[in-house]
Amino acid sequence: MNRSLRPFCLLAPLVLTASLVSAQNLNPMFRHLPPNAERIYHINLPALTSKVSWQDIISSIPPSKSTSDPQVMDILKDPSQAGIDINQDIFIAQTGGGNKYDSTTFITVLVHLTNSGKFVAFARGMQKDMRALPIGKGPVNASTNGRVIGKDKMTLAYNNKLAVITTVTPPAKETAASIQRSTPNAKNAGPSAMGYTLRAGRISLAALHGFVSTPYITDPVFIAGFSDDADFHMWGPHGEAASKLMDIVNKKKALGNKGGIFMTHQGVRLHTLTALRFDAGKVTLRTTTLVPQDSIKNYRILTSRPLNTDLIRRLPGKALLGMINLHFDPSLLQEFLGRAGLRNTLDSALSSKGLTTNDLIKAFKGDFLIAGMQPATLSDSGKANPNLFFATTIGDNIAFTKLMGKLMGHADSSGNLPFGKMKTGFAIKDNILVVGKTKAQADEYFSNTAGNSGSDLINDRVRTNMFSLAVDVKAIKDFMQAIYPTPTSKTQQVLHFLGAIDRLTYTAGGLQNGQLESYFELKMADASENSLRSIFKLLH
Repeated sequence: MNRSLRPFCLLAPLVLTASLVSAQNLNPMFRHLPPNAERIYHINLPALTSKVSWQDIISSIPPSKSTSDPQVMDILKDPSQAGIDINQDIFIAQTGGGNKYDSTTFITVLVHLTNSGKFVAFARGMQKDMRALPIGKGPVNASTNGRVIGKDKMTLAYNNKLAVITTVTPPAKETAASIQRSTPNAKNAGPSAMGYTLRAGRISLAALHGFVSTPYITDPVFIAGFSDDADFHMWGPHGEAASKLMDIVNKKKALGNKGGIFMTHQGVRLHTLTALRFDAGKVTLRTTTLVPQDSIKNYRILTSRPLNTDLIRRLPGKALLGMINLHFDPSLLQEFLGRAGLRNTLDSALSSKGLTTNDLIKAFKGDFLIAGMQPATLSDSGKANPNLFFATTIGDNIAFTKLMGKLMGHADSSGNLPFGKMKTGFAIKDNILVVGKTKAQADEYFSNTAGNSGSDLINDRVRTNMFSLAVDVKAIKDFMQAIYPTPTSKTQQVLHFLGAIDRLTYTAGGLQNGQLESYFELKMADASENSLRSIFKLLH
């Protein structure tokens, strides 16, 4: 056998086996998802109700004063009255909506039914005068082909097992067009409400029948992600938050149009998978984005510099209440800014201060820390506020001095820096800048040899991710109890809330095995109880 073919021959059985397993485990609802949907949401009701009863979930919904809500609440308490099967999952798909002015948005909801007659009766009761839509050809059989009813840009297609509801939100420019329609001989008024309703009806009916060709039955990342036991899933374009941010600052081209917050080769659009879990003792939210192999090098800034734990260890005080860490190799910043389309923006902002991006890159080594510490002792009054610190490592001293002078002015003789109305003090030693409330606090940072308990907040994700936020909620509660030995009723409520939580951690900028990752974890005080049940108890 040709040696060059041998690896492929060994790989073929594995690929075939994986394909067969995937086909066997494929959620049958995937083929009902519109192929052009940009965002998919999945509510894993069987997973949720295995942790907390349906009645507990419904009882957590706050009461409403709306006159129509009692009927809805009755149905929510017992969905079988409306023919809804809560023992199976729910999918929501969004199509369009990227540009609210020009784009029409379609929201499609897929729900399993136990009794289609009850469901249609419920729908007609909630939306009066819903009528059959002239969609489809030939005889209609409700148990196979399905039926479609609708009104006012909302439609419902159903058979005896599944209901598909689609709503339409016209583009914002249609608001002006609707005003034109009230004027005789109006032109360019846009589609009528019935036109939108018919479009929604076609989407509902097509989703009900299912699609032969759709990425949601072929994309292995989507299939694997939506097939695990998470309580909620979401699938959507990567970099949407960055795109909206750039819109705010009037950027001509949003980052989302460039394949996410970092540009990928050949304009490849990335998608992000989000999974939310309520596990015993913790709530976790994890997002992952698969990066094309030829674009991984563009993300090397994320893993370019490890966490500087020495900055954290030196913090003076009784307990570390929380911290924010950012660490990267500044020499890669120029490349990153260029790919992200931010280089000119930063250059323009710095030029007004007589600085350049190169000055910024040279000034720092790439370690940045903001931390809140409980003071070692309380004042005679027993009152105290957390001591806040900012620490960073210095790269080139000349560039750093220039930067400090241009951005913040010059320090006075006592070592104070003029941050507007906020008075601060600083100290520099061992190529480390520390800023605190006072010069004495900044000096204390370097004289602290005892260390602190900050290592409790440093886990593997905090170490390896470029950005991290960690809060010791238990330490904050202990600090508040020391300050308020006889708390008021409101303070007691706050302490009760804090007492249910141990700590909070958020990390972003991780890159491992070709995947970008961000991770949020809320660790509860009771490690044995399911976190969703703990939250419900806390809210009642």
